[in-house]
Amino acid sequence: MAIGGIYGSILVQITLILGVVVAFRGVKVRPSWLKRDGLIMFSSIGLLTFFLFTGDGLSRVEGGILASLYVAYIYWLLSHRDEILEEELSGGEKVERKLTRTTASYGFMVTSGLLLALFAAHHLVNVASEMAYDFNVPHAVIGTTVSGLGTSLPELTIAFLAAKRSQGVAIGTLIGSNITDPLLSIGIAAMVHPLALTDASFSLTAYIIIPATFVGTGVALIMMRSQYEFKRWEGIVLILIYMIFLAALAAERTGIIAL
Repeated sequence: MAIGGIYGSILVQITLILGVVVAFRGVKVRPSWLKRDGLIMFSSIGLLTFFLFTGDGLSRVEGGILASLYVAYIYWLLSHRDEILEEELSGGEKVERKLTRTTASYGFMVTSGLLLALFAAHHLVNVASEMAYDFNVPHAVIGTTVSGLGTSLPELTIAFLAAKRSQGVAIGTLIGSNITDPLLSIGIAAMVHPLALTDASFSLTAYIIIPATFVGTGVALIMMRSQYEFKRWEGIVLILIYMIFLAALAAERTGIIAL
């Protein structure tokens, strides 16, 4: 479920959520997002997949490597924050800034939000596990669909709100989350306990879930490269990719597709 949830979250955000946001309002793409964050996002997914299929799964050492790479990425961003901010401002990025609350109030809201997210995640895992047993489906399926959608709802809300004020924040939220998931999130999970695909979910994950994630991510990056602008019809295409993925899962479960 942990592995399915990570890939599911990535796929949901880069296809369904990004597609909904773009279909609602076209989004311009800055070339630096592709050269830096887009490349790092795709490479992170590739590295996670490489570790997952070499050896007996994702070991603690490999998890430590993934988490360390994320820390290095954040350190690099903070070290070059002035350059990045100057580049965004020079590119015409406009962000409405309304600092009407104190630092303490912001700290309280962030802490409360994290605690609520932890509480919700705990119950989401329990409910998802029960659903997997009740419907007799691999945990990877539930992780990819229910958990992936559930954990991506905050990004959908943030992306919608950010699209009205700052397109950089809207895209950055989704790409940043898709860098965090395959590096920090799964890395820490593997450091706590090594992860591996079960026999029941191996074929499904290897031949449907992971390829769909790479296809969805690749198509989104190609669309970003096209005139550096997301058009509304491209958002619809991304949504359709996720719908096709769900149809493939349903076809596998009903025996139409044999793996």
